[in-house]
Amino acid sequence: MKQSDHILYLMNLILVLLPSVSAAGSAIFILSKLLADRICRRYEVHVLYTLMRAEVLFFLAPQAMLAAGAAYGRTKPEWGVLEPKGLWTIIGHQSDSGILMIWNPRLTLVRCIVFWIWLAGFLLVFLRRFLREYLAMKKIRAASVAWEDEDIRKICGAFAQELGIRKNIKIYRCSVIASPFSAGLLRPCIFFPSGCMYCEDVRLMLKHELVHCKRKDVLYRFFMMLIRAMHWFNPVISFFERDFAHYSELACDEKVLENAGDFERYGYASLLLAALEEVQEDGTEKYVTGFTGRNEKEAERRMIHIMKGTGKITKPAAAAAAVFFAVYSPAVTYAALQGFYSVDSWIAMKAEDANSVEVEMDLNFTEYTEYQELSEEDILDFDRLRLVGKKAENIDVAISGSEDKNLLSVSLNKGDRVRISLSSENEKDSFKVGLKDENGVCQWNDSKGGLVAHTFITTKKSDYLVVVKGIKAADGKQIKILGNVYIG
Repeated sequence: MKQSDHILYLMNLILVLLPSVSAAGSAIFILSKLLADRICRRYEVHVLYTLMRAEVLFFLAPQAMLAAGAAYGRTKPEWGVLEPKGLWTIIGHQSDSGILMIWNPRLTLVRCIVFWIWLAGFLLVFLRRFLREYLAMKKIRAASVAWEDEDIRKICGAFAQELGIRKNIKIYRCSVIASPFSAGLLRPCIFFPSGCMYCEDVRLMLKHELVHCKRKDVLYRFFMMLIRAMHWFNPVISFFERDFAHYSELACDEKVLENAGDFERYGYASLLLAALEEVQEDGTEKYVTGFTGRNEKEAERRMIHIMKGTGKITKPAAAAAAVFFAVYSPAVTYAALQGFYSVDSWIAMKAEDANSVEVEMDLNFTEYTEYQELSEEDILDFDRLRLVGKKAENIDVAISGSEDKNLLSVSLNKGDRVRISLSSENEKDSFKVGLKDENGVCQWNDSKGGLVAHTFITTKKSDYLVVVKGIKAADGKQIKILGNVYIG
């Protein structure tokens, strides 16, 4: 194959992966959404957040690899077996592949347009978001100074030791933010509004942000941003991103209040409410991120969860949830791929129908019928195991200049179609392809330029043989014939 054909093939694989992975990811998220309230009522939100983090990682690696492996296995080309000829060519591929391996200028143009639309959308969504956050962080860092308060350093060190954080977390105060937040993919740090002074409230907010650093939530938010950009065409993923950020905050609240009583929980909820009110009353243009959340509804849900508390999940329940997710996620991915290929196969069948008509017109194929005595080989082939229903069969056979050979036998009903696409290695070879019934009546179609692309339509219910007969080998020895036969 040419290098451009390799590029087109890889582009086609991406067009398979995107809708398949997106559909599977949506199904996984919808399930977690349906279970969210039940989990939050009975167990810690941390359980749900852990599952959502697993979903993010599954989106990025195993799910994409599983889908890519299945897609490649289904449409794997036999490189170099057939080169494109004329308007339509189906490259040698496994029997159950579909429209992806049909090469046609119009289809290729459509696929290229769809791919570039997706790529443009991905770059627009990702770069817009990335640049916006990059410029915001640049402005925040420029307006920040290190918080050198001794009490802050001590309590930060104590919390870091309690949480098992080994990296040195730097604390800054900034004049352009309205609430504290953590940042830094490689060098985690925490920013507080410039008006903050050390007190019990700041101590709680500091621990909240340190939990974010411990769990590498900044990195996961970046992964989520990447997933959102890749699947910009799927609105479900935007809801997933929003819920992921919300449950991240709830899980950190839980960790901060792990052993807290009702009075401490009330104080923490009051702190959250006061921070939100301060942000709304502040008329200056400041960045609102992190601790306060993004809206009043989310803050209300956080305060309700803070006050009621939850029970801890048992190890058997956690193990059962992990096993269920480990089974459910690949199963949904596989189902999404099968759904895509069902549509793909239907499109391929329609395209091959158009292919047959178009090639017959272009190459001036003719069909004729003759009656023959059945040979002993014909009778034996009729008695062998037959193909029943829709089935595609790859053909790779060599015949002498005038030899005839039975390719396969099949039981068909009236009106069934046998689509044949065969070509010889040398376009100067001559051969013909036929469909013979059990009475010896055979419909034939001659090659043109070493190629036969034709659809036979059966006139009665019978057992049939698909046969090929050599007419003349260009080298005087044998004719090498490759292609496929599709029954259905």
